[in-house]
Amino acid sequence: TSDDSRLRAVAAYGLSPDVMQGDLEPLNRLASALFSVPTSMVSVVAEHQTFFASRVGISVCEVDRRISFCHSTITKDEPFVILDASQNPNFHDNPLVNGPAHVRFYAGAPLIGPSGAAIGSFCLLDTRPREAFTPADVANLKLLATLALDKMELRRLERAEQASNNRFRQMAGTSPAGIICADHEGIIRFWNQGAE
Repeated sequence: TSDDSRLRAVAAYGLSPDVMQGDLEPLNRLASALFSVPTSMVSVVAEHQTFFASRVGISVCEVDRRISFCHSTITKDEPFVILDASQNPNFHDNPLVNGPAHVRFYAGAPLIGPSGAAIGSFCLLDTRPREAFTPADVANLKLLATLALDKMELRRLERAEQASNNRFRQMAGTSPAGIICADHEGIIRFWNQGAE
């Protein structure tokens, strides 16, 4: 199914709660100040839960996917905005709205990876409703989402390179042929037993 391929794309990033806190927290802090919201996070929508790879202003690190606003965001191509969740027919009875979190305002931009799969969202939360979220606000939220996704992509590419290097070393280690690898300066960085 399409969610299976999306979940495979999510897995390629190797993300877990708070795993990118150091890399993404400055963007969350900037978003919190720029939009005057107490909470900003980078969410990842996994199979059963939505967890936060980075967050400010919220103590929980994951929520049930079925009640998360981010679950709706990943179905969109553009930012998803709810000015007052208590007045929204799709969310007014959500536990995040009528429970202790008391969410009223939500804005989230989908994080769409190079495969076209939505990994999660860059989102803003407030306990106060908003009168408006302007086109300039939407543009700024999309820009922050792009910056967050760039950092996530660097992590994904580093993981892919490491996996590729590990596979190469395993194959070279069992090969009877001599294999020698040098860097761009001609310094030998790897050789197998066949080269010895």
